[in-house]
Amino acid sequence: MRARSFFYVCAGLFLLVAAYTMGARQASADFQLSLPPVIAFSQPDSRVLGRDGSLWGLGTGPDGYAHWVPETAPMLLPAIPPSVSPDDVLFWTPRWTITKDGHGWAMGGPRGWTDAGVLPVAPVSSDTRSWSGVKGGFRK
Repeated sequence: MRARSFFYVCAGLFLLVAAYTMGARQASADFQLSLPPVIAFSQPDSRVLGRDGSLWGLGTGPDGYAHWVPETAPMLLPAIPPSVSPDDVLFWTPRWTITKDGHGWAMGGPRGWTDAGVLPVAPVSSDTRSWSGVKGGFRK
């Protein structure tokens, strides 16, 4: 009796491993995202800055669920100062933008973006390599 139970447990584990292995190789998803590549996310107001300078926010769709929709609030547009390229943004919220060269901008409501000048501290350099790229260097 114990041998039969042991066989069933082993067979179940084998089938579980086989199903996982086959599924891991063949898994795919049919998913389309209508959001441009993101360079910054703002909490708690849940706004996203797209790489093309567009601003997206969470809105309720016709189905009652939350969806990313283009931001149309004139108080928040343009999403970044007009003289700043989206590629130069280091830190962003709907109220503050800091560029890679340490220059700060503040959203002044209806007046738009106000130049806050260069930050009094030097910008910290950062490494843009991914963690898997760093690990890959040690595998060789």
